[in-house]
Amino acid sequence: MTMKCKNEKGFGVVEIVLVLVIVGLVGVVGFMVYKNQHKATNSTTSTASTTPAQTKTSTTDNTKQTATTTPTPTTTVKPAVVITEWGIKVEFDDADKVTYKMSTDDIGKQYADLYLKDSVASVCQALGVGFSRDTTISGGDNSNKVGGHYYNLFGGPGACSDDPGGTNGSINQLRVKIIGNELGAGKYTVSAVQ
Repeated sequence: MTMKCKNEKGFGVVEIVLVLVIVGLVGVVGFMVYKNQHKATNSTTSTASTTPAQTKTSTTDNTKQTATTTPTPTTTVKPAVVITEWGIKVEFDDADKVTYKMSTDDIGKQYADLYLKDSVASVCQALGVGFSRDTTISGGDNSNKVGGHYYNLFGGPGACSDDPGGTNGSINQLRVKIIGNELGAGKYTVSAVQ
């Protein structure tokens, strides 16, 4: 026969089993939600590409003609900042919120400085980044060649102190997303305007 001491501390078997059951249930529910969300996303994006071909049959002068049409797959057009002076476009997720202004330095080199559009923000519009155009590669990993020119991402952005929400305000959050998560992470493409 075992005796318990008065000051014995710790968890009993029942408490540990109860915690494991709760963690397991939370995991199963989370997996089910993820699975359903993933299935719903896949079914909506692949609807256009999985619709069956339609067949049209028509008869003219005792001759049967059959034409098969396949639906045109839908393509997602990524938003782009079109730099008309250079004939290029820069595509990234939030490009529809961005515009540019051309500038020239002392030696005549042109830059397309990126800004938030007036409809997006009334303060903190200058993003502190942009693109330069060179005939030789100078931007390392950030260089994109289109035609005879290299387009290089440049800049040194910082937080905007004029955001009414402070450094965690909505304008600064959008700036971080565009500058850090999209452009700075290389999640953009530069191509010729067609």
